[in-house]
Amino acid sequence: MRSYLALDDRVSTAGLALVGRFPVLRPALTRAPHRGSDRWNIVVRNRTTGQQATAHGAGQSATTGELAARAAVAAATSPSSGSVTVADLATPDDLRPTPGVSEIVVG
Repeated sequence: MRSYLALDDRVSTAGLALVGRFPVLRPALTRAPHRGSDRWNIVVRNRTTGQQATAHGAGQSATTGELAARAAVAAATSPSSGSVTVADLATPDDLRPTPGVSEIVVG
């Protein structure tokens, strides 16, 4: 699996990629102006089957916290004693009512 982080504009995304390649630049992030919005978008694609799922919404930080908390509760109450993924614990229907999630499409 690969993940990528992209921001609202190409210049900010390129700047973040540059900091990722050259860690010595990380202190510059504390002085960089905050740009963009709190909107988020996720695309997940199974490279074997081609199946794809997308989700988007607003309130990226709050939504991330809410989803992490829901996953933690689901994991704690799961009968499994081994490693699990969020996909093992919740369906898209379980996640749709999460505050900050506008839409989840699986297709």
